[in-house]
Amino acid sequence: MLDELARRHWAATEAAELPRGGISWVAAATGLSRTTILAGMRELHEPGVDAVPAGRIRRAGGGRLCVEEADPGLEEALDALIDPVTRGDPESPLRWTCKSTRRLAEELCWQGHPVSVQGSGMGQPSMAIYVNELFTDYDVQSVVRVGSCGALTEGLALRDVVIASGACTDSSMNRIAFEGLDYAPVADFGLLRAAVEAAERRVSTGSTGDVHAVHVGLLFSSDSFYAARPELVARMTGYGVLAVEMEASALYTLAAKHGRRALAICTVSDHVLTGEETTAAEREQTFGEMVEIALAAALGD
Repeated sequence: MLDELARRHWAATEAAELPRGGISWVAAATGLSRTTILAGMRELHEPGVDAVPAGRIRRAGGGRLCVEEADPGLEEALDALIDPVTRGDPESPLRWTCKSTRRLAEELCWQGHPVSVQGSGMGQPSMAIYVNELFTDYDVQSVVRVGSCGALTEGLALRDVVIASGACTDSSMNRIAFEGLDYAPVADFGLLRAAVEAAERRVSTGSTGDVHAVHVGLLFSSDSFYAARPELVARMTGYGVLAVEMEASALYTLAAKHGRRALAICTVSDHVLTGEETTAAEREQTFGEMVEIALAAALGD
């Protein structure tokens, strides 16, 4: 696997060997942005300009600023939006809001904070369309999926949060792409760590009254909402799979392909073993904990 530095140098070399329009051709073929390829060319052909120190993959300060520096007013603005419509115990770190993530994002954008929330459809083919276009057409660097999942183990309860370290699947998408080899899609470690730390802060800074457990582990991305052979899904729990959903595997695979960052965070909406399930109103209004963890990971990492 090529790291970030080797990837942009390889792309720059390929573009330089092509006739006019080579940068655009390589960008379209690899999913790398033109800016990245041009940076690689400068590093290769102008060693004194934008030089990358030995042992590093980018210049010092070349990464993203943490959200406190890049957008210092974001946390206060988000708190101002959520506080008037918060539900639940006022002393609890779990805050329930009747505002949707899309509405919160729109209001933050109106105030000048760069947050985008959108749907991705249902299933991996739909997710793949959205993610491919976000990465290749809009140069999005990080995608955090929030959604619901079905618990597969007794250790999970309704409204618990699952932060997916990786995802397995019964989809043929990766088997086609890798010609029969098994690829292991995993989350970006930086986003994963930031999400876990955000969840831990929520517990350590408040009461435990309404805080639901947060689990880190594997998701099973199913191609079928109604499984034809549920016993096969149940077998996954013997290998550490916590819950089932329908998109994370495709998201993680495409993020790896394009050299981007991805994470999936899900709230347990129903329990496959016990038959318990949340109501439509609960799914709409009580999944805020997952969203706050996702925002903290995406913007604070």
